[in-house]
Amino acid sequence: MPILGQERVFNTPLTEQGIAGFGIGLALMGHTAIAEIQFTDYILYPAFDQVRFLLLPSRKRLFMKILCRLSTKQPK
Repeated sequence: MPILGQERVFNTPLTEQGIAGFGIGLALMGHTAIAEIQFTDYILYPAFDQVRFLLLPSRKRLFMKILCRLSTKQPK
């Protein structure tokens, strides 16, 4: 990890909701977040619910004045 540094890589819980929620929190704080989810089967409901019910309403409440840079990676 000498290239990225310890400040840029985080360990998260093994739940897809936790990974998505952590990424959303970073994105709302102004960071560029890349959430990597290992299993595609679990992204549909748990992780997508976090985006739908947490990220989108937060942007709407702030009148779309914040830029949320969130990217998710998952296998095919």
